Amino acid sequence: MWKKWIKIRDDKLTEIDGSPEIFHIATELQRMGHIGTVQTIQIEFDIIPEVKKKELSTVFNESLGIGQFKSDMIILESLSDRDLFQLIGTLHYIRKIFGDLSLIDAITALIEIVFMQENYFIVVSYLPRTGNLELISTSDSQLYFELLKYVKTKWIMSRTFIK
Repeated sequence: MWKKWIKIRDDKLTEIDGSPEIFHIATELQRMGHIGTVQTIQIEFDIIPEVKKKELSTVFNESLGIGQFKSDMIILESLSDRDLFQLIGTLHYIRKIFGDLSLIDAITALIEIVFMQENYFIVVSYLPRTGNLELISTSDSQLYFELLKYVKTKWIMSRTFIK
């Protein structure tokens, strides 16, 4: 475990703990940028106790910053403008509120990709419990299997760039 001071909110320095679990999930989120331009990310939870919802909406109140809690999920916009430590900061606050990250069910992203010189939007879901990435939908359903192969290839290739 390591500690680092970073600016997360209002230009204030915040100390975060860097557990291997937080670092792994943040790295996987960053890998989505190798598939294409990540427009938004939704961190979805299993069941959120009512007591925690108020705390989540207080802490996560800016989608371009640390994230915005809305409809039982945390929404992050503009992943391309974020560095690894900002993602770690978001996950740090989730762990601080819940005690761990086990309540994260899935992390879903809207990604714009260029495939065969055309722009397409895809929705992928990363499952932290299994480490799998799934293609949920595409803007052109006729190309689903070609886009699935493209996404899987980009996902596998991104491992070599991140490590």
